[in-house]
Formats: sequence, C-alpha cells, structure tokens
Amino acid sequence: PDPIGVRAMVESARTLNPTIRVLVRGQNDDEAALLTRELGVQVLLSDQALAQAMVQQVLQPAQG
Repeated sequence: PDPIGVRAMVESARTLNPTIRVLVRGQNDDEAALLTRELGVQVLLSDQALAQAMVQQVLQPAQG
C-alpha cells in the first residue's frame, strides 16, 4: 500500500465520519507501527492475514 494514499483515504473517511473505525493493510511491522502511531488506525499485516485464512481453511471440515 501507498502510505501517502492511505493517509489521504483515512483523512477523507474521518472527514465524512469522525467516529469511523479504520482498518488498513500493512506490509511489515515497521509500516504497521508507523500507520498506527501517525494515523491511529488498526493495521492488519498481509502475511499474518493470509496465514490465518489458510489455517481456517485447513481446520474446516471438508465440504463434499
């Protein structure tokens, strides 16, 4: 993700709805820390989200 674009989108969203809960995708821990610190958003890391989705798929019973 483009940090400048993310900043603009978050600012636009908060202009429209000051109480909106904002979630963004981050590439790594450093970017996540920066986005959280500067924008006060919750950051989901791409690799972690993918890993969690894969685990969920593996643990679900097979559908026939």
